[in-house]
Amino acid sequence: MQKIILVVFFVFISACDNKEASGTERLALGESAFIVNNDSGPFSMALFLKDIDLSEIIEKDQGGDAKSGYFLGVSLMYGYDIGMNKEEGVRILESAWKGGVVDAGYDLYEAYYYGGGASVDFEKALYYLIVSAENGYTNSQREIAFAYKGKMPVDLVEVDYEAALRWFIEAANGGDKISASNVAQMFYDGDGVSQDEEKVFEWMSKIEGLPYGNPMDGFSGLAKVYEEGIGTDIDLVQAYKCYDLLSPGSAPDKARLEEKMTPEQIREAIRLSRQWQEEHNIYVPSYYGLDYQEDGTFQ
Repeated sequence: MQKIILVVFFVFISACDNKEASGTERLALGESAFIVNNDSGPFSMALFLKDIDLSEIIEKDQGGDAKSGYFLGVSLMYGYDIGMNKEEGVRILESAWKGGVVDAGYDLYEAYYYGGGASVDFEKALYYLIVSAENGYTNSQREIAFAYKGKMPVDLVEVDYEAALRWFIEAANGGDKISASNVAQMFYDGDGVSQDEEKVFEWMSKIEGLPYGNPMDGFSGLAKVYEEGIGTDIDLVQAYKCYDLLSPGSAPDKARLEEKMTPEQIREAIRLSRQWQEEHNIYVPSYYGLDYQEDGTFQ
């Protein structure tokens, strides 16, 4: 189990633009903290919980097991299998947080920010978000990056592009596709940094190999990079491959590229698209009339 050293409370204060935090309850994580599931994908927790026996979890929670308490709290917050009781979920998640479960910080941030199971309290929301981010939780890192970029309904912090970039890079280095895409976008737009097309390509080209997020995240941006030669040579084969993986919505993009490509280039792009789909066991509607085989491939 991954162990992460607790960030002391002064880090939280400095990260919040030195705002006074005296009104926020200083809920400690303990001498050490741990992450249960750092997958930032939108359905990761549902998949994580699907094989867990909640009756056993409830019994362990009653014995004070923080990890079991986290599973139970999340299940109650989002209605997994045992019905929804947000207020009870918040209470249990706060107990899990005190027991060292970093993941609970993100769920508690959402509860206090949006008022789900708790009264809206932006100070507490920011506390949970910052401390869980500092302890390595990818969702929190990405969310605080959006906060610093000014992309939240209610501002928790002042806009600070340097801080936004730093947190997006942290989350991307932790495996988050959306964060890597945002790093590339910031270098493309010059938000808080000098425009740098090589950096755009560097971060966009990483996305395909990152583990967290929708498998198709980033392909639209990567296609644009290859089509326009942003930070790299123009490569219409790779661009077509990316657009093909976004099919059917990218049909006009493929049609535009086909006017510039040879039949051989188009066939190679389709081959690369098929190869990617088979390697990842994910198939898109443009799979060109192939039939599903018992071994999971299309032929």
